[in-house]
Amino acid sequence: MIASHAMAIQTDFYIVAHADDWQLFMGDRAYADVQANHRVVFVQLGAASDGRWAKWEDGNQLSIESLAGGNGVTLAAEHCSWTTLNGHPICKRSYQNTVSYYLRLPVATHDTGEGFPISNYQTLERLHLGIRTVDSLGKEETDELTSYDSFADLVSTLDSIVQIEMNSSETSVPTINAQDPDPEINRDDHKDHLTVGCAASIIASNAGAPLNLYVDYHSRNFPENLHQESVKLKTRLFDIFDSKVGIGLNDYFAAWLRRTIVRTITHYPITEDLLLYTVGQGIGRYRSLLSGCEKNYRDWRKSWRLLASGNFSGREKAEVFLYDPAAGEANVVSTRDKYVQITHTGLRKNWSSIVPIRRSGKDHLLFYSRETGDAELWDLSSDQMNLIQPFQSLRQTWKFILAGNFTTEEADSQDTSELLFYDDTTGESEIRRISDNSMSYVQTYTGWSTTWSAAIAGDFAGDSNDDIILYDNSTGEANLLISRPGQPFLQLTYSGWRKSSRLLTAVQYGQTKRSVLVHDPTTSELEIWHFSDSRQLLAQYKLRDSWDRVLSGRFGGLTRSE
Repeated sequence: MIASHAMAIQTDFYIVAHADDWQLFMGDRAYADVQANHRVVFVQLGAASDGRWAKWEDGNQLSIESLAGGNGVTLAAEHCSWTTLNGHPICKRSYQNTVSYYLRLPVATHDTGEGFPISNYQTLERLHLGIRTVDSLGKEETDELTSYDSFADLVSTLDSIVQIEMNSSETSVPTINAQDPDPEINRDDHKDHLTVGCAASIIASNAGAPLNLYVDYHSRNFPENLHQESVKLKTRLFDIFDSKVGIGLNDYFAAWLRRTIVRTITHYPITEDLLLYTVGQGIGRYRSLLSGCEKNYRDWRKSWRLLASGNFSGREKAEVFLYDPAAGEANVVSTRDKYVQITHTGLRKNWSSIVPIRRSGKDHLLFYSRETGDAELWDLSSDQMNLIQPFQSLRQTWKFILAGNFTTEEADSQDTSELLFYDDTTGESEIRRISDNSMSYVQTYTGWSTTWSAAIAGDFAGDSNDDIILYDNSTGEANLLISRPGQPFLQLTYSGWRKSSRLLTAVQYGQTKRSVLVHDPTTSELEIWHFSDSRQLLAQYKLRDSWDRVLSGRFGGLTRSE
């Protein structure tokens, strides 16, 4: 172990789920880092499911030591040096310029993703979903055991490992290596791999560190890309590990050893995540636009029609409101730390729009009915929904309602002061000022197109004012209306959009202005566009499935620690 440093030493982290993961999927990269005299830190989260976790751990340690001159037969760091980080005792072993941490957490089956009896069916994925805690495995008489009560707790512990090792080597920015958490890229992979990749991605995002993400099982479907020497090296590392375990080298393993498939993230402009939902499927799919990390809830109601995201509880959580008009019911769902669901019954069944309204650090919801031409403002900060104010005598032909600060000088205020209503039957729009107990007329705009199919509000110009984007999928055109308090909107027109695009969502891309996420259900593609004098494509994503509801927000456990 390196005890002192005259100068900063590059520190590289390999954060993996299982004892044989880094050898199979990234062994050549780990070898290169050790040989370059970097400080290389291995973090293994999972323990073996067959009760022989000590054998798997020793095999991993033996192969790690072989990178730094060990003979591959005899362990030098035979026993744990227990260290407590973030309140959790963790097994630590050191050899030359390598350090290893073993968290000994439950693992899941590959086929079903379910846990094993030895760990009371606990899994890392369920910890990530916020529906279970996990306990470390070991012998009570010889090992120090611990429990993690949330995914945030686990991420914080891993972050503590990163920080203490960075301090030891005086490294300012580490490099993180992990399994790719994106199921669109790392297809048909082990749930443990994806979940650990999520945790590593959050740590890298927090630190702004280079992040190398590796394809695991699906890598066998890529062309071979390693020289023979690299294949021999990876095979030797696996053989040293397997000398303690005895699982054998099968055709799948051999295919993985002939390939190392990796992508690198060095820029972290996106701080928000997505919720994707399709009526009739019953799946709530939370997804990081940055890493592709996902949380999938497969038992949601199939009949949610209206969705909204916001901080409804006032506890700085990005929550989701789901409304089922057929049943007159709604759920408020929080997925940060723990999965919390509050069900509200007895709601009216004719609401056609729901709009978050920011008030004093939390979001209320405005419900509007085209059928009856009225609206109601509700507070959701407790377990019960509380009516704040009804609003009568509204038009029954409003198609869109957008919330923001469009004409006021209160652009820097966190509270919503205005609503913009759009009528597609007359081509008129109207701005009204809203408070907790009143809604007053401000201004009417005429001569608008009657064919706008989607509309969103946000600070797209980067001037702290709320702007409006109107999109017409029949022509492939969009208008950006830049708000200028005391003056008319500045209108910019953009043509050449896909006519097959349907959904627009505002997302935070960078530090100042918001960008626009466009979803094309015919190709299952998502695009992020930036607006200035011309529109600029910032990012593009190809998904396997299409969705008819998309929300953005900082939902937690996906992109950054909260």
